[in-house]
Amino acid sequence: MIRLIAFFAAFVLSFPLVAETVTYKIQSEGKTTIQTGAVTVVQEGGLKWTTTVAPESTTRAARNSDGTLVAIEVETKKSKWSVKVAGGLLTGNGTVEDKPVAGTLQLKDRLWAVGFEQPLQWVVTKKIPSTFTFLMVNPTDLAKPQEMTISPDGKDTVEGKPALRYKLGLPGALSLFWSATVWADPVTGEQVQYKGTRGPGTPEMVVTTIRS
Repeated sequence: MIRLIAFFAAFVLSFPLVAETVTYKIQSEGKTTIQTGAVTVVQEGGLKWTTTVAPESTTRAARNSDGTLVAIEVETKKSKWSVKVAGGLLTGNGTVEDKPVAGTLQLKDRLWAVGFEQPLQWVVTKKIPSTFTFLMVNPTDLAKPQEMTISPDGKDTVEGKPALRYKLGLPGALSLFWSATVWADPVTGEQVQYKGTRGPGTPEMVVTTIRS
């Protein structure tokens, strides 16, 4: 009986809260590419783990009860690495295209991210009305994150559905070198569209995320 109870307890604790198919429509240089993936969300040990399986990568991200990111694991054909927070200290291990994950970072209550999804969900769900600054982390040099800003830019529609529009950028004079626009679901804060480049010198692209 005890084993049976333990089995059902483990099953309930790992039962998916969300399981959905995701379609990415990528438009760049006059071409449109369609990619599909899957997103699963489960509750494990007090953390909400989101697993995103895309054509070229698998990402697992863990958030605590207030939505802050506490760990991320990424695996591609050439990379396998993870970064996590413990006691306010950011550490990691693994390799990114043959480069080792290196360095540490004392966060001092600052919000960190590896992509735009985390800060976007944060500003939407917390209803932050003004420009918010976060740290974009480079796993091969954790000690030198890039400060970035996200600012509300009004309401819009994407694929016929309501969306909130935000501007992404770099602080101060660096804002002249890069910026992008991102749209979010007004309730969940999930990214529904991105318009920008992968960095200086790369072509502009529009990525639309469709969940079903």
